[in-house]
Amino acid sequence: PHLFNLDGTDLGVDTITVQAAIAAYQLALTMGWDATAVFKKLLGNICVVGGTADLPGLRTRLRNSMVIRMREKIQASREAHQSDPQVPVLPNVVDCVHVLPAPCKGSDIVWKGGELMAGLAGVPASLPEK
Repeated sequence: PHLFNLDGTDLGVDTITVQAAIAAYQLALTMGWDATAVFKKLLGNICVVGGTADLPGLRTRLRNSMVIRMREKIQASREAHQSDPQVPVLPNVVDCVHVLPAPCKGSDIVWKGGELMAGLAGVPASLPEK
């Protein structure tokens, strides 16, 4: 399912993730880095964490949806490049999109995040023993 902002902006996880990867690609271009390698690395290391992440088929559905979004963005970049040659064409890296299983449980991240926030607030905190 897709979430939309009040102005109609797509807020789906697939769309937001693809937009973040494109922003990193564009930054890498301006910095003179190997932008395609950055793009591939980001899109190949997507990790979903939380209770919903364990739903059967979620990672496959997310990957498939991201591939569709990537194809749309690649096509749009080609069309924009035809109108303005200064606009870079996104590389076709859809085969690099992978959604990986989480390296830890969502609750571990919640505890780590809570410990971090408590530390930033100056409150002594420690993780409970498991």
